[in-house]
Parts: sequence; C-alpha cells; structure tokens
Amino acid sequence: MTKFIVSVAIFACLALPCQAQFASDRPNEKAKPGVPDANAQMLSDIREARELVKRMPASANRDRLELLLTRTELQLKQSPGRPGEAMVKPKPISNQDFNRLSVNMRSQAFDKDKFLFLESFVAGHHFTCEQAGQLLKHFSFDNDRINGAVLLYPQLTDVENFHRTLEAFTFDISRKSVMDRIRSR
Repeated sequence: MTKFIVSVAIFACLALPCQAQFASDRPNEKAKPGVPDANAQMLSDIREARELVKRMPASANRDRLELLLTRTELQLKQSPGRPGEAMVKPKPISNQDFNRLSVNMRSQAFDKDKFLFLESFVAGHHFTCEQAGQLLKHFSFDNDRINGAVLLYPQLTDVENFHRTLEAFTFDISRKSVMDRIRSR
C-alpha cells in the first residue's frame, strides 16, 4: 500500500513537467466534449492520492508526500495558459536588499509590527526559501511565523525547497498548519 502511494505521489510530481509533450501547439484549442482537461484530471488524481496518504500512519514519509502533493497541486493551479507552457522564473531580491530588509524587520519591537513591515515589503519582491526561513526566524511566536510563511509563499522563487522555509518552525503542528493554509488558498 505504501509503495502504491509513493508511486502515485511521484507520478503526480513528475506529471507536471511531462505534460508539455502532449500539449497542443495551437494556443486557442478548445477541449473536446467528453475529454477531461489535463490539469483538472491531474488535480483530481492529486486529491485522490491525498486521501490515500491520509490513511497512512503519521511519519516523516507521510509528511513529505503531503508536501509533494501540495506543491504539485499549487503548481498546477498557478500555471498560466495551457499545460506545459513555460513560465519565466522571477529573481529573488539581492543579498544586499535582503540584509537591509532583515535588519529593518529585526528592529521592529513586536511581532505584529514585524508582520506589518513584512507585508508592506513583500508586494513586488521575490525570495528564496532560504531567505524566507531567515525572515520567519525574526518572529517570536509560531502563530506569527505561520502567518508570515503563508504571506511569503506566493513570492518564493524555489518552492521545491519549501522544506527549508519550514525549518524555521520548532513544532510539526505549525508546519502542518502552514501547509493546510497554503493548500486552502
């Protein structure tokens, strides 16, 4: 059973890049009646795989599978246009700008002020998962870190490394809360 679930999760993660091979070259092609949209079918498969993963006993492998499924689902939902269409990857802020942001954020006295400061800066800027994790460490409480992680997630340039951002959390329950909130968006 576990091998099957792992296989489904790996298939789901690999299916997104592979779908480019099967995409039509005509940009405005409509889906044929009775033929399901490729993205919709993959999203359905991911939901089914997620239900199977929920039946697994709690473990690091289960958490990793949930992360992979969530990441793949979000990539499918955020991919513009037709399946397989290339996306231009945004660049993260420079180290110099990041250091200035980090110093300014650290100078805020309370987590509420740190969050408001971060919220005002995030629009139009992108971050690596490593940078996001470092910013989250400025918060004193996990609840504020959770809000910060959810705020930063859409601005990440390397979501495949989101596990590095989650390392800023001490407790698994906080990591799961972040994933649940990101998934429900």
